[in-house]
Amino acid sequence: METTVTSEMKPSLTNRQARLAQGQFYTPSALCDFMLALASQEAPPQRILEPACGAGIFLERAAALAREFNHTNLQLVGIEQNPAALEMAKKHLAVRELHAASMDLRQDLRQGDFLTFTPEILGNFDLIIGNPPYIRPEINTGATSRDKNNRSIVYRYLFQDYLEEFPNQAKLFSQKADLYQWFFIHAYGLLQPAGILAFVVSNSWLDSVFGQYFRHFLWHHFDWLYLVESACERWFPDAAIHPVIVILRKKEIPGKNTNNGPGCQWIRLHRPLPQLLPPVHQPNYWQALTTQVQNLSPQTGFHRQLLPTDLPWMQSMHCNLYLRAPKPLQELYGQYQLWKPLGALGTIRYPLKTGINQFFYLSAEQAAKWRIEPEFLIPVMRSSKKLKRLIVRPEALNEFLFCCPYRKAELERLGKHGALAYIQWGERQTARPRQKRTTATPWPQVTSVQHNQPAWHAQKKLPTAHLLCSRFIDQRFFFALCQGEFIEDQTFYGLTLHNPSQHPPALIAALLNSTVCCALLAFLGRASLGEGVLQFARCDLDQFPVPNPALYSSSEQSALMAAFQALAQIPVESWAATWNHPARVHLDHLVLRGLLAKKGQPAPTEDDVERLRQELAQSILQRLSERQQMARNRSANN
Repeated sequence: METTVTSEMKPSLTNRQARLAQGQFYTPSALCDFMLALASQEAPPQRILEPACGAGIFLERAAALAREFNHTNLQLVGIEQNPAALEMAKKHLAVRELHAASMDLRQDLRQGDFLTFTPEILGNFDLIIGNPPYIRPEINTGATSRDKNNRSIVYRYLFQDYLEEFPNQAKLFSQKADLYQWFFIHAYGLLQPAGILAFVVSNSWLDSVFGQYFRHFLWHHFDWLYLVESACERWFPDAAIHPVIVILRKKEIPGKNTNNGPGCQWIRLHRPLPQLLPPVHQPNYWQALTTQVQNLSPQTGFHRQLLPTDLPWMQSMHCNLYLRAPKPLQELYGQYQLWKPLGALGTIRYPLKTGINQFFYLSAEQAAKWRIEPEFLIPVMRSSKKLKRLIVRPEALNEFLFCCPYRKAELERLGKHGALAYIQWGERQTARPRQKRTTATPWPQVTSVQHNQPAWHAQKKLPTAHLLCSRFIDQRFFFALCQGEFIEDQTFYGLTLHNPSQHPPALIAALLNSTVCCALLAFLGRASLGEGVLQFARCDLDQFPVPNPALYSSSEQSALMAAFQALAQIPVESWAATWNHPARVHLDHLVLRGLLAKKGQPAPTEDDVERLRQELAQSILQRLSERQQMARNRSANN
């Protein structure tokens, strides 16, 4: 009979709040079994290590697999900092059903920090498998600043030859690197040549700047075998991350492509794992599971594609396009001459941070109550929910930024009594204790404003951007054109074009609001907020691909701007509600025709253009559906 870890068997000391603080999320047994089946295909491992093993579920399931296949020599090693969890792991591995008369099962469970155990202490392993913590070392309460600094020094020393060859990779060894990165780096040194590494981690390294360096590290030291994610299930409902399974094989010669198999297999699951795997209590469960993972197919709920094993796609900022996007979008993006990074067209600025929103942001009613002079009030766009059209004008905004460049004495002299009274009121207010601020603090003494010049109440007046880029995207996809004087808050990034006479803002807005750019938004955004909302860092948007304006003649550019003006007349609603509106269809045809046109070849037909538009639109709708399903799964499990 199979024995699996249940919620009742987990250590009582690891309550939800403590686990979240330490980045600990216990692994479902179905996920463990699937990872073990993928990782054990080439050869049955004899020495297996589970770092940060918790209750030891990977080790327990590895013992069950070995028992069914009559593996005669098996050593299981687990490392765990929490003593209560370690005791539970010992109990799980002592269960009688895991042991066979013919099997020599040796166990070595140790308490401590995995990152401090060297090969001299542990030896080397055929398989390292597990679920590393999802936190950054600098917030790990179990490590002192000295420990973290020493760890950086040690790793820089161990990898000094590598860093001399690839100096940019030094960013991997910073104190702010996600902890799971350190687990990959340390596991590399503990693996036998051709040993297998199988981790389930956050997918953040697939779509971030630091991920470029991390992917290069993995490519240089490992053959990539599998990348697996679910399109319908949250494996860790408590965690505000989207995990991916990574199966790698250590290269015998670093930097040499030695993968003689089919290449890296990218697998997306379209049904929950418990529905895909054989019943756990059926006879010959592990043999059935092993056979199944060797024959994954869409008919059984697995979508599989082969990825090239060369380096360029792994180094791309837009790695996700090669993993999740439909083939037509991948093929378009692969023609690099068709695109311009958004950062090459303009400067994307960080959003405004006032330091004290309660003071600096006022409603129209509050401004009228204090009789603040209009010269000190700048309309502000604070929420994407208030964006009703693709053109934003200040008269449509009813919130203001208090922006006063004068000291109180100057205001008194100028007779600006409204602003003066408001500042005097602000000086009597205090900020509540929070985070590092343990006592109530007068507003003028709050750290984020006390160095403002010429006084605490002054804000730097920023010029109006040409376009607004949303930082967070849910069901609506848009880039808004700015007309008139106003400022954006933290929901947006402001884009100021380098040469608005050459690239008119309305032209760039037309290109950015096309269906092809909406598809790029859908597949490039980081779904890291836990409820399916996509997030874009400034560096993400800086590299965001825009159809090259040079593809379009002056008359085509005029037509694009006119099409954008027509699109801007309709409300900004969810993509599902507006994707087939005639104004959008017309704009899409203009944009896609320019992308599809090739010198020396016949112009694309309207049928060609519409077919591509439909494929892109359907991929967006499918992506939206997947995100909604994942969000529902999270809500149902909380």
